[in-house]
Amino acid sequence: MSRVVHTNQQIGTLFMYQLYVVKVITFEDVYLLVMESKKLEVASSVELTVVVPVFNEVGTIRASSLKLLKVLRNVVATFEILIVDDGSTDGTPEVLKLLLEEIRELRAIRLHSNRGHMAAISVGLEHAKGKFIAIIDADLQDPPEALEEMYKTLTSSSSTREKVFVVEAKRKDRSADTKFKRVSASIYYRLARLLTGIKMTSNVADYRMMSREVVDVLIQASGEEVYRVLIPYLGFPTKTIEIHRFQRASGKSKYNLGRMVNLALKSIFDYSITPIKIATRIALLVSLCSFSGIIWVFLTYIFVETAAGWSSIVALMLLLNGLLFGFISLVCFYLSKIYLSQKKRPRPFVSELLPFHDQPNF
Repeated sequence: MSRVVHTNQQIGTLFMYQLYVVKVITFEDVYLLVMESKKLEVASSVELTVVVPVFNEVGTIRASSLKLLKVLRNVVATFEILIVDDGSTDGTPEVLKLLLEEIRELRAIRLHSNRGHMAAISVGLEHAKGKFIAIIDADLQDPPEALEEMYKTLTSSSSTREKVFVVEAKRKDRSADTKFKRVSASIYYRLARLLTGIKMTSNVADYRMMSREVVDVLIQASGEEVYRVLIPYLGFPTKTIEIHRFQRASGKSKYNLGRMVNLALKSIFDYSITPIKIATRIALLVSLCSFSGIIWVFLTYIFVETAAGWSSIVALMLLLNGLLFGFISLVCFYLSKIYLSQKKRPRPFVSELLPFHDQPNF
């Protein structure tokens, strides 16, 4: 045992001598460094990761996985399909276990409980290893064949000045959706653009492909983000392609009315202080009207005969009302400042640093 330890120390001393490190490197340190480099090499060898969030998709998960496998084998040499099970309660976990034995490019993550579509996407982005990362649903409504065009767009633009970091899929039409879904989607995009000021593309959901630089920025966000809003907000150079959306292969949509309303509210309130600004201005307007009313009460008291005590009571009520709404507007202002500082969103994308010359000495 002492001989083995002595040998390890000699190896550590040899590495110290060759690397000129002012520290004795033990054999265990060398082993950990080698294993870490192997992990990085494996991670960097994955060209494309496709994140697939699923929830109770027992009827489509197998068909969508096999279709993705067929498409991706014709697109890139190395890839992985990362399925994030958002706490499914049907037979999805059992089907996933069988698929993991059949498809070596498949990886799966199972959440303990149902946390929502955006939470599943967030987990998938954090565990993706590819140089490029795509997001697609498992319902086969979005055609996996579009991944080839997305990948070619991203890789071909890397050699040009106008580099593209994100390729998003826009639906040509929503004929596969119900009339209610089409109307509600139209209202959602218009309202979100109006209140947030973010240039969102209509009929673009989460089907997109991004470079590793984009994903590294996205995972720095402080919570479960709405990526269809966050990505345009950050301003990454984006190209839009059009796709035809099909009917669901099986099952029904998990986005009921409650989830759609929650998505709309989250898209607006998480990325805009416009509602707070509106509340502030209304409170300030009411406060000004109340103080103006005091002047009106005073003039009425002078020129018009009123009941005894009426003027004093109304003036006092208007004064208190004006002060109350004035303080509410002040609180709203400070709340908006606190809200913006606590979001801790990634900084906007810098497309180019222009060269500059030193200022001349006079």
